[in-house]
Amino acid sequence: TPRQILWVVSSFTLAHSLTLALSAFGIVIVAQRPIEAAIAASIVLLAQETLTNKQSLSHRFPALVAFAFGLIHGLGFAGALSEIGLPEGSRLGALLLFNLGIELGQLLIVIAALVLAVAARRALRPHISDTALGRVSAIPAILIGGIASYWFIQRAAQILMPLLA
Repeated sequence: TPRQILWVVSSFTLAHSLTLALSAFGIVIVAQRPIEAAIAASIVLLAQETLTNKQSLSHRFPALVAFAFGLIHGLGFAGALSEIGLPEGSRLGALLLFNLGIELGQLLIVIAALVLAVAARRALRPHISDTALGRVSAIPAILIGGIASYWFIQRAAQILMPLLA
């Protein structure tokens, strides 16, 4: 429902804003490669969760899972922010604007995804069965999960290869 989506997005936003700020001000410092692997793994998990009706933690408490993943993603955003840096004289304002830009981008993606999903369902429903519609609806999760799996393997290999050499 729209209310549930709002709770999930807000939980993710709060969490990533927290870790982004803590990292940007040097309170929390984490190596980026493991964070990037964890981000990819979180996307793989969510893609898999959308393909099942099993009553898992993410189905029962989606806002809690979004909060946990938001903490990890915030550390990833902090890595991107550290590459461009914050101006010394206005670090707080720059951090706020950076975070607002991320939020705007996320909201646009969520809105676009919801509009596309509703439009696709309406366009396909008269032409195919509910079973076929369910299979077609799974395609985005499969594609996103596949790409995230590749990213996870790539980033995990970057972490493990120096240890094995």
